[in-house]
Amino acid sequence: MADEKTFLIEVLTPSGKALGMEVVGAIVPLADGLMGFLPGRAPLIAQMGAGELVLRESPKVAQRYFVSGGFAHMANGRMSVLAEECQAASALDAKEANELLEQAKALPADDPVKRQRRKQFIAVAKARLKVAESNL
Repeated sequence: MADEKTFLIEVLTPSGKALGMEVVGAIVPLADGLMGFLPGRAPLIAQMGAGELVLRESPKVAQRYFVSGGFAHMANGRMSVLAEECQAASALDAKEANELLEQAKALPADDPVKRQRRKQFIAVAKARLKVAESNL
């Protein structure tokens, strides 16, 4: 149970609960940039982006994850992240992430819908590669 120095965070993906833990803080990749969260934060709903989710178990201990898409909700000492995907940063492979980026760049872009889809896939692939390379 969260106290005034921590809050509960749960990350849910389409395949189920990816994680749940007590944290002293979190840095979340939102659609318009990174945002830090601490206990006692005012209620908020925000659109997620793609990037590194940093969860601080203590001031000196953090766990890192790659997340993309969805929404973050903070209220009453609890944060829920509904993400399209969530993967431990340590499990990402930079070579594989780079291959996904090249595949995204090769997607067709011959009409506005395909161009937008290609742009989104490239953005997610770049974010994944950045998190994977931070493990090196």
